[in-house]
Amino acid sequence: MPKILFVVMTSALAGAALTYFAVGRRMIAQPTGAGASLMGRARALGDRAGTVFRSAQGAWRTAPGQLNTAFEQHRAETLARLEEEQRSFRDFLRNLRQAKDQAEFDACMAQRQASPAAPEAAPATPPRDTPQVA
Repeated sequence: MPKILFVVMTSALAGAALTYFAVGRRMIAQPTGAGASLMGRARALGDRAGTVFRSAQGAWRTAPGQLNTAFEQHRAETLARLEEEQRSFRDFLRNLRQAKDQAEFDACMAQRQASPAAPEAAPATPPRDTPQVA
């Protein structure tokens, strides 16, 4: 009895898997009938929502002549000041990197000049084929 139940269950699962691979993927990839109309409605709704959102965004943006002139002047001065600070900070960082690179280069050159020149003819380790005497 358990063997018959096992065979029936596995064949049912195999049939379901084959049906899914044969038919299910096509239905998901290309919806037809009610699925297609539902997908079309969802796309149209998304397009309309995007249009409404973009128009609402534009409503918050006002033309320069519609704001308070004192605020506009303050905003222009603040933006100009921030841009100048950003430029000066970039220049500061560039100079700082250049100074760091110069310091590292100077330290490397000083270390190289301070170390004695090693003779090139003398090997550091004896050859492997000669026996070492302890």
